[in-house]
Amino acid sequence: GVAAKEGPYPALTDNSTGDILTRVAIPRSGSFLNTAGLTRYKSRATRRHTGKVGGGGGSPLGFSELFNEFRLQENLHSLDEILNAIINSDGMSFNDLKPIYKEFLLKLAVTLTKDELYQRSKSIMRRQKKKKLKRRNSNVQNQRRKLLIGAKGLKKVFRF
Repeated sequence: GVAAKEGPYPALTDNSTGDILTRVAIPRSGSFLNTAGLTRYKSRATRRHTGKVGGGGGSPLGFSELFNEFRLQENLHSLDEILNAIINSDGMSFNDLKPIYKEFLLKLAVTLTKDELYQRSKSIMRRQKKKKLKRRNSNVQNQRRKLLIGAKGLKKVFRF
């Protein structure tokens, strides 16, 4: 046989079984963690080969596929429209969201900076509050008009 090479890697011999792609030298010592850059998210190519349906952890949908789903299912066409459907100025719960909204938010949280997401959410909540105030004010004005019209009707009936 071939003499074993000194070092942390086991020797690969010519009579090893398997093809070239499956014969991998694994270090005997050391961590499997990538200490140079600890990454929580695997690349799309790595996820495809995990053997699990759907790519392992989550759905393999990217942003373009998610936007197509929102266009078809929810009739939402822009990032702000989607966020407007998710964000509620009265309060909201991640657990109450549809799965497609949850996945979109998680991808967005990884993609946008905290400041960008905060500013967009803040402006949407501000718009929602303005709409509520306009509705309240218009309801109060309509009630006043009804009272005035009602009083005029009484005047006509009793002819003051």
